[in-house]
Amino acid sequence: MAAEQVPTTRESAAPGEHARPSAQAASGSRSVAASQLSGTVATGDGATVDARSLVLGGGGIPRPADVTVAPGTHNLPRPPEKVFVGREEAAAQLDAGLADDGSVVLTQAVVGLGGVGKSGLALQYAHAQRQRYSLTWWITAEDPAQVESGLAALAGRLCPEQALAATTTEAAEWAVTWLQAHPGWLLILDDVSEAAQVEPLLGQLHGGHVVLTTRRDTGWERIATQVWLDMLDPVPATAFITAMTRPSNPEETQAAADIAAELGYLPLALDQAIAYIVQARVPTVRYLDLLREHPVRMYAATAAGDSVQRTIARLWDITLEAIGRANPAGVHLLRILACYASDNIPRRILGGEDGGPDVNEALALLASYSMITLTADSVSLHKLVQAVILAAPGDVSDIPPPRAVALKWIHDALPPRPQQAVAAWPFLRVISPHAEAIVAQYLPADEPAAVAYVLNEIGLFYNSQGDYLGALRLQTVSLEITRRH
Repeated sequence: MAAEQVPTTRESAAPGEHARPSAQAASGSRSVAASQLSGTVATGDGATVDARSLVLGGGGIPRPADVTVAPGTHNLPRPPEKVFVGREEAAAQLDAGLADDGSVVLTQAVVGLGGVGKSGLALQYAHAQRQRYSLTWWITAEDPAQVESGLAALAGRLCPEQALAATTTEAAEWAVTWLQAHPGWLLILDDVSEAAQVEPLLGQLHGGHVVLTTRRDTGWERIATQVWLDMLDPVPATAFITAMTRPSNPEETQAAADIAAELGYLPLALDQAIAYIVQARVPTVRYLDLLREHPVRMYAATAAGDSVQRTIARLWDITLEAIGRANPAGVHLLRILACYASDNIPRRILGGEDGGPDVNEALALLASYSMITLTADSVSLHKLVQAVILAAPGDVSDIPPPRAVALKWIHDALPPRPQQAVAAWPFLRVISPHAEAIVAQYLPADEPAAVAYVLNEIGLFYNSQGDYLGALRLQTVSLEITRRH
């Protein structure tokens, strides 16, 4: 039975007299009777009362215009690259496009194939120019829900009271109002799917700069200046490898050039090759041999991304073997991570109740091979790496299966009564896309009962945030699964 709020009444009193409590009667196993009562009474099995208080100043939640920020405040996901070559022209083009400090919003769209270094260019610019902006804020922007969640996180950074007291939509609106009231900021929208998804936001902004990255090369003419990124040229690609691996003789230098050519001069592939060479401490000549021993393998890929995904698949084969030799649990963990959304997986959910040093050790190994990006709070995978992992044949030794583990970790991380767990709302905003991603790993009629529970709980959270259509969508599927069980 749900928690109920029970009103109380008192008889009226004549002036100067004390009010006398009226007679109260109760019937039923969960009824409440009281002669004097104030506050909230919770009844029913497992009912709880959230007794926390949010103490605000005399003015309540601050107005966005009244909230200031220390210059240089940012949430950039990782440090800049130590070696950044071959992108000087694109970087200069990006810098020139954002040179105006006027009142209008300036938008630059960095366009290119997956793995070509769009996010890296945006990150490099953001770090180089950080002191120029009062605020630099990075948002993964694959869909409107992620944009809204990223803006809500900005509100939480600038005004913690807002993050606790408001829904996701309200917090996002507060953040937009703050951006309108305070010029001199940089907003980075990473991995935007299409222009129509961010046009409403860009139309509300002024007095700042926006850099967005996207694989789509059309639709930006109306709202942004495009900076196109292609593969690296052979000379800077080779220089990138040699700067990181420091070959000791001409043969190794030539091997570095041959590795770059084998990998099609794709920056993401070069990163992963370098990570292997450095971590495994093998010369470039030996790595070139390994690369040539693994022919191009066909994986499920879109027609536009075939060659790039096949390149990553070759590296996956080589790196997987090394990780498996060092720590088989690392391979299993990587397969689990691939079942979530690719960005901002909270470390606190990994391992469930059994997490700890073993999980941290596996994460450190994966990061050392550049298979993941690791921060103190989160884990991210490049989408190409994730796609190759999911497309690869499953390993029969993965028991329990990765998706089952990923589902259990999400299931165990969900707070009870998410619609009432106000303090957990910021965390729920982060894990919701991961919950939906893991549910998508199951075919209809193949879902375990835990999927129904996860969908229902996330639906309750969406409902508390005013996303009634999202709540209805998830809870309808949850009901269908429950009926099948």
